[in-house]
Amino acid sequence: MKKPEVLIVGAGIAGPALAYWLSRNGYRPTVVEHARQLRSGGSAIVVNSKKAPTVEATRADLSEVLHRSTQTEAECLFDDTVTALDQDEGGVDVTFRRSAPRHFDSVVGADGMHSAARPRVTGPERQFASDLGLYGASVLLEPEAIEDPSEMTMLTVPNRMLVLHPSRTTPLAIFTFRAAQPALHDRKNIALHKQTVADAYADVRWRAPELVTASLDHPAPFFAPLTTVRVPSWSRGRVVLLGDAAATALLGDGSSMAMTGAYGARRPSR
Repeated sequence: MKKPEVLIVGAGIAGPALAYWLSRNGYRPTVVEHARQLRSGGSAIVVNSKKAPTVEATRADLSEVLHRSTQTEAECLFDDTVTALDQDEGGVDVTFRRSAPRHFDSVVGADGMHSAARPRVTGPERQFASDLGLYGASVLLEPEAIEDPSEMTMLTVPNRMLVLHPSRTTPLAIFTFRAAQPALHDRKNIALHKQTVADAYADVRWRAPELVTASLDHPAPFFAPLTTVRVPSWSRGRVVLLGDAAATALLGDGSSMAMTGAYGARRPSR
């Protein structure tokens, strides 16, 4: 019997986690990701579990682990995205930006706050996303950047916070700030992201200059506006939302919510 095929839009945390569970429950998952590779940045996150010890990791490390766990069971299409979805009782016809059109039994939007799949469920993003006026950025550091691997250090000044987080063996510099001039959200404009961080911390002392330099020198530091998403429904027909595409969470809880949601969605309706 042919396995039901599920398209998962997004290869962050929710997407690969869902692909893992679907492949073990009789489905054939395909993951499509607009970026050319896994994202290297992100915050330090804590994964909470009732039956196992709490685990702390960087978002990049967790994403890589989840992606590796699905490589043999799930097809993954990088540097591509969905441009159209046409569903009926028999499934969903999907048009991609680069790949040939295909038919799937179900589609899951797991591509974050600025989801390309969500408008197919709820309508335009501007109706459901609220900008908090804040930005989050981070950059991976060399291990020697942290003197004490068990200690997190935080600096706060008006409208800005800077954190040095040991995050196991991959230290992070985390910037959270309110910019004087709001930056346009363009996920591909890395130069704009870097300059926005540099401008926001230009007059901050302590270790800010060297950490800003680390961000400027990194090929792809993490950067995102802090936004809340509230939608009236997480599904429409055979298209469903998961993770930050459905509801956002700040301060590290989003990854736990994403993996919990992926486990709960491991047996979608056939």
